Amino acid sequence: MRKVLVIGEAIVRNDNSDLVSGGGIRSTVFLSKVSKYFDKVYYVPSILGNLKRVPRFRECYIEDIYRFSAANDLEIPFDLYSILNLNYKYFFDIRLIQYIKSKLNDNYDLIYVTSEAPTDLNLAIQIKSRLRGFIIHGSWINGRYLDEIKYILDTHSCVNPLYSVNKLSEKLLLNVLFRKIFSSNKLHFAIYINTNSLTKYSLFKYNIITKRLFPGIAINFNENYNISRNKEGIISISTAFTPFKGLCRLVKFLKILGQNNDEIKLTLIGELPRLAQKQIFNVIKNNNKMKIKTLGKLSHEEVLKNLRSSKLNINFSFTETYSFVNLESIANYTPVISFYNGTEEIYKNIKPVIFVHNEQELFRTIKVYYDKDLDYLFDETVKDFLKKHSNWDEIIQNEIKIIKSFFP
Repeated sequence: MRKVLVIGEAIVRNDNSDLVSGGGIRSTVFLSKVSKYFDKVYYVPSILGNLKRVPRFRECYIEDIYRFSAANDLEIPFDLYSILNLNYKYFFDIRLIQYIKSKLNDNYDLIYVTSEAPTDLNLAIQIKSRLRGFIIHGSWINGRYLDEIKYILDTHSCVNPLYSVNKLSEKLLLNVLFRKIFSSNKLHFAIYINTNSLTKYSLFKYNIITKRLFPGIAINFNENYNISRNKEGIISISTAFTPFKGLCRLVKFLKILGQNNDEIKLTLIGELPRLAQKQIFNVIKNNNKMKIKTLGKLSHEEVLKNLRSSKLNINFSFTETYSFVNLESIANYTPVISFYNGTEEIYKNIKPVIFVHNEQELFRTIKVYYDKDLDYLFDETVKDFLKKHSNWDEIIQNEIKIIKSFFP
């Protein structure tokens, strides 16, 4: 009997505490289906995704994790409530990893991490197992430190310099941690869903075998969906409007609108940190033509309602692996304008995903498309693309097939 341990995030609450994101969804779906494919599956909630929330949600959040696990035939191999007695403040706190490690004495046949979150990978390499692997679906692995300095300077141009310094320090820590993890030679394989992921970190140097999963994510798609003829305004959706999710690009774009004295109706959905609110307010405070509505975190149903009634969607994010925002936008017949962010290869020839290089080009592109009937963008190529990305069962089956191919 093969014993499998999965480490990953599960979206276990129905409130707005977990705004829908591609990484969180795909991890949750995998966890909900994995027990069908192995004799026994144990589950450790993600340190970065789930356990960092435990001090905030206390017992009720842990109860939700247990309910999710029981419903999906997953066994949690240690008492989650005992974590409440640990006085850890940071999710990089090595004490938490050491504590969980001390509770997991079994020797597993496979440990699989449903992301490349460094703390989860660090935990995985410290537990006995014949085989270890992970999937790359986020933006943790960004490459060499000098590249990351440029990356942060490019994306953090509108914020306090001290914030950038802190982020550079964090990136340096991550870079060192990843090298330590990969150099351990305890990770045997990585599944990737975007070829761009592999160009950012040379996993082959560490003898980590890689295979691609395509498609890598799914959405609900109804090809008979009645396209709204009353679409108006522009929407932008993000889990949080931070520099890494395009805050500085948003601010630059608003400044261009102000300089051109253009009228616009823009709705922002997602967490707006105080930093973002301040930056946006400073740009629009003396301009009556800019109608900016900030809705904060919404339920998934409310997000879709606003998305379907919008003429265009703007994805300001600086780096993506798959972009759930882009995929769900076109599945709801709202074209999305996205910056070149690493997803160009995935959305090649998909007309309603329109790529731009900078904020000036974004401004000109909106001018070109906004007053047109955009139904023509949704051709048969788009429908075929969406059909391929509308079956989670098939995606998870393919992922399991890849995982099992690494067994000796």
